[in-house]
This record gives sequence, structure tokens and C-alpha cells, in this order.
Amino acid sequence: MSNSERPTLAPEPSREVSPKLDEGTRARLGEQLKRLYDPIIEEQLDPHLVELLQLLAAER
Repeated sequence: MSNSERPTLAPEPSREVSPKLDEGTRARLGEQLKRLYDPIIEEQLDPHLVELLQLLAAER
């Protein structure tokens, strides 16, 4: 394979500069995550799982 046939690789991102989100973007992202996860957090655990967790806590 000649040099002209080889696929070009994308340059690696700089590890010195990390991406930053502005305050508005962070707030919107936080609200979206809250809307996504709130219903899951409010769900009741399966009674069998609660029992297992209680057994594990008692062993400590």
C-alpha cells in the first residue's frame, strides 16, 4: 500500500486543555439529567432487593 492509499488518521486531541461548558450549558444539562433520572430515583425497589440489602447491611 503506498502512502497515497493509506487512510489518514485524525490528530489526537490535546490532553493539556480539557473542554469546558459555560454556566448556561451546565444548567441546561443538569436540568435534563434531573428530568431523566428523577422518575427512576422515585421508583420503589423490588421487595426481594430490599431484603437482600437489609441482609447485607446487617452483616456489617
